[in-house]
Order: sequence, then C-alpha cells, then structure tokens
Amino acid sequence: MVDANFSTLWMVEEDALEVSALLALLHSSWVLANLEANCTVLGGGALKVEAADLRRLALPDLDDEHRGLLASLGTRLMSEGRSRETQKAIDLLVVDALGMRDIQGASTVIEQLAGELLEQRAAR
Repeated sequence: MVDANFSTLWMVEEDALEVSALLALLHSSWVLANLEANCTVLGGGALKVEAADLRRLALPDLDDEHRGLLASLGTRLMSEGRSRETQKAIDLLVVDALGMRDIQGASTVIEQLAGELLEQRAAR
C-alpha cells in the first residue's frame, strides 16, 4: 500500500547530483542500511521514511569521478533494471567514496548489514 505522503528531492544547487547519479546512490546498500537503521517501522513491516530521515542520510562526499560513475550506473538501472552486478558496482563505488580501505570487505559488510536489517523488519 502506498499513501499520498511522498517525499520529493529537488535539485536546488548548481552542483547537485544528476538524477541518474542520485538514483544509483539511493539504490546503494549504504543508503538502505541507513534507512533501515534510522526510520520508523510501521505495523505490517512497512518502513516509514520521512523527509527528515532523508535529510539526515549520511552520504559520501562525491568527487567528479564518483559522480560520473554513479550517473552511468544510474543510467544502467533505468535502462536494464536492477541486477546483482549493477548493485555490486554501486556498492563498491559508494564504499570507495566513503574512503574505506578494504573496499571489497567493507562493501560486503554493508550489504550484509542492510540485508539483516531488512530481514529484521520483515520478521516484525
């Protein structure tokens, strides 16, 4: 079920992320883990994501290279849909942008955390 309380993201700054890059970033396990950990679980297991929750998202500081790569991955998401390969590429890129040393290991840990949080919510 979906209600009419949608949050809209507006590109108000000149250097805002391209829509395709934002789409990829929002599909990352990093964002999923943040939302699962910080948002309110409603009856039936739905996750209530409010505008304030979106404002508090801990997002990486992206350089031009990361922005361009995320935009390409977002374009791939729009044209081909979600795939395990695209998801992994997004996660690796976000972890790299976060400045973590063990990119592969950190990506795996974040993906597992997001999955565990999602499973916990589904079990409620």
